[in-house]
Amino acid sequence: MVKVTAFDVNLSTGRWPFRPYHYQTMEKMVPHLALYGIKGGLVRSAQAAFSADLLAENEELEQVCKPFAGFVPLPVVNPAYSFWRDMQARALLLLPSFQNYSLLDGRTLDMVRTLAAKGHSFVIPLREEDERAQHPLCQVKAPTADIQGFAEAVPNAPIIVLNCYAGENNRWTAPNVYFDIAFYEPFNITASLRDAPKGHVLFGSHAPFFTASAALSKLEDGLTQEEAQAIASGNAIALKL
Repeated sequence: MVKVTAFDVNLSTGRWPFRPYHYQTMEKMVPHLALYGIKGGLVRSAQAAFSADLLAENEELEQVCKPFAGFVPLPVVNPAYSFWRDMQARALLLLPSFQNYSLLDGRTLDMVRTLAAKGHSFVIPLREEDERAQHPLCQVKAPTADIQGFAEAVPNAPIIVLNCYAGENNRWTAPNVYFDIAFYEPFNITASLRDAPKGHVLFGSHAPFFTASAALSKLEDGLTQEEAQAIASGNAIALKL
């Protein structure tokens, strides 16, 4: 069984509106992740999905991440909020389904093309919960079908898709699409990870929604040390996240 040191591209902090999680604060989550060799990652605000003040959410996120070296705040942008023009973070979060806009809308594409020209990459969670667990009055549809067209519209920008199911990733052939393994559970995980485009699979645990050890277990049986470490952190490092 291999052991890896991981950079987790799929972390959240703050209160999710529909249920509390034990590790929803950085103070609780970071030591918990360290137990499993997760030494850093991209951290987004769980609150931002339903917030009306995204700038305030980004500012709060930056402050709560500041004491924790290696954990990088992932600010959210939205074409309706003009502050996107001033973003400095390399990776930026898009939440189209939660914030009621399309990835293929002209205003969205104008925004991301401008940001892509400045060297930004984009992170898009397809979902935060299994659709069967969603609140009955808040059914959020994953923008799975828009990913290919969106990636083709910004071919030089890395597009990191979080929380895809096995099979969804096969719909995207654009070479700038990457995906994480939090929701990824094919019948043969080892064979599927080996068959995926080399360098395009990233480690994501979706903590605190999911248990961090669950994602690591997908790497620890069957893959070589080199293969597992590439997914755990090497591929993310190559993207300069």
